[in-house]
Amino acid sequence: SMMRQLATGLARRLGGAPGTPPRRLFSSSLAAPPSAPLPSPGAAQAPLTAAVAEKPPKPPKGSYKFVPTDRVYKLEKLKTSAQKVQVVARLVNVRGFPVEKAVGYLKFLPQKAATMLRAVLEMALRRAPFELGWDPKRMIIDAIWTGRCTYLRRPDYKAKGRMGLIKKPKTNIYAKLREVPLEEAQAFKLKIKRGAPDVLAYRRERYAARRADPDYKPVLRAHQLPRIAFWPLC
Repeated sequence: SMMRQLATGLARRLGGAPGTPPRRLFSSSLAAPPSAPLPSPGAAQAPLTAAVAEKPPKPPKGSYKFVPTDRVYKLEKLKTSAQKVQVVARLVNVRGFPVEKAVGYLKFLPQKAATMLRAVLEMALRRAPFELGWDPKRMIIDAIWTGRCTYLRRPDYKAKGRMGLIKKPKTNIYAKLREVPLEEAQAFKLKIKRGAPDVLAYRRERYAARRADPDYKPVLRAHQLPRIAFWPLC
């Protein structure tokens, strides 16, 4: 039968008759010798080996993780112009303004840009506790700015075979937030001047607190340095 022919051909190829055990495919002379144990290191190398083997204990998990003091959250490619967002952003772009109060302040503004800016701050309130372990009540605004994005170009057909170009702008909104002690966040008071936060008043307070510090050293600009620093020969 066909199965018997296949068995006979296989036996001939392996060099044995049917019914006898087949020969080994590899010679015993080519077989690798059993692996011998490695020689033990000398006595002089034993202390050095022991010193290298000892590793300092690893710190507990999470104790050496770097936690940033600020974080920038953003929303990109929003269908509005940067100028419209800046009009609303200047109402809450105050350094030290708590994020939760800014969200409540933006809820009562009718502008479409206020909804977009509030979406950035609410996203930060949701993500920061899980990503950085921040307390939402201690989060404050450090800076808010906008940036232009790519324009959406569309043709503007005119009379007499002419054509113009309509540019539909898009905007990116960035919000830089920080975490401060709870007392500092609760001590913030919003100062309004002519319907908008008085940014200059906050700036004067920061400068006064900086000058009151005993370790404060004013940074002189180039035009404030003595003349000898630029023209030593005159």
